[in-house]
Amino acid sequence: MPVFKVWSSDTCRSLRKSIAANSLQELIEKGKTKFGFEEDLQVSVVTEADGTDVDEDEVLLELGAGTVLILLKKGELWQPSTQDTPVADTIPSSGTAATGSGDTTPACMASSPARAVTIAEGSSNAGEASPTTCRLTSSSPLPTFSPRIEHHLKSATESRIWRELISESANFYVCKYPELGSPGEYQMIGRKMFSAFPSIAREGDKEWE
Repeated sequence: MPVFKVWSSDTCRSLRKSIAANSLQELIEKGKTKFGFEEDLQVSVVTEADGTDVDEDEVLLELGAGTVLILLKKGELWQPSTQDTPVADTIPSSGTAATGSGDTTPACMASSPARAVTIAEGSSNAGEASPTTCRLTSSSPLPTFSPRIEHHLKSATESRIWRELISESANFYVCKYPELGSPGEYQMIGRKMFSAFPSIAREGDKEWE
């Protein structure tokens, strides 16, 4: 049975799995399980290198195990990777350093900004954006959390894994937005996270601060 490399769609490709499958449908079903997706979630398969659709069994098997694939959720668009350094095929459950159980932390490279260009809200330098700058906006996606973190967020028990939640969030944003740093950007992240997961509210002038 062919074994395929399937990576997560975030620009750091922080989740990397090996999946044995004889058909596209089998790859999708096993992939949804391994990445912690809901069973009824609609996903598509594309190549990691350039986002080419893989929509037939014959195409999948012809590409072979040497081609890295990505599962995209419905409505999600392929984005180029910012990861220049290879990372492990396993992912951490804690989002921190190696634990001794075979899990390792993705080595995201903050010096490798994404090639997509968007301008941060409120920026006065819209016309001066570098073609290698990926900036945070209100429509930017939330982090792709590990199944463990997702479970606690949905169960409103995130206090049990608070440090892990912060670690995975920081890893995502540092990789995807290496120029992140203004108070307005951090506030934008807080508002969006609070909107998606109200149980993360903390004491302060605003729940999301």
